Amino acid sequence: MTDPITLTAGAIATLAFTKFLESAAGETGKKLTEARLKKMDTLRLAISKRFQGNPKVESSIVAIEQNGSQAELERLTKYLDVEMMDDAVFASEITAIAHEIEIDQSGKTQQFTAIIEQEGNGYVALCPELDIASEGDSVEEAKRNLIEALELFFEAASPSEIQRRLQFQSEVFITSLEVAVG
Repeated sequence: MTDPITLTAGAIATLAFTKFLESAAGETGKKLTEARLKKMDTLRLAISKRFQGNPKVESSIVAIEQNGSQAELERLTKYLDVEMMDDAVFASEITAIAHEIEIDQSGKTQQFTAIIEQEGNGYVALCPELDIASEGDSVEEAKRNLIEALELFFEAASPSEIQRRLQFQSEVFITSLEVAVG
């Protein structure tokens, strides 16, 4: 399994304000999906809220939003770096949001395990790494439904829940056992 992406304060700040930076360069909307824009707004708002009441940072944010100022983005990055070192919970929250944006941007996929077993007249599919299950009338339907359930989880779950589950994800080994039963 791959480890979650480690992002610097600079990468996170750039992701949060990309639409303003690209807008200043005349590139807005060329490669930003609606879902990605929403996540970028969530990240930007989390950063803005964190620095509410700090006039220096607030003025940097305004300059980035109004003119796509690269110099102010670098200034914001320095403040964000300190804040992330001082508050691990905040760092984890914004890193999880940024991780989602990076996945959207790269179209990246991740491999998970599906354990599918017959139960009654149908089949149950379980992803043990994320503890998500689904079912279907056939093996293929159970598998498709599990993929849909996993995709919905990644779309709807909070960034902290996604990060929590991915953080504790480990390799899963499936094997046969021979056991004396009599």
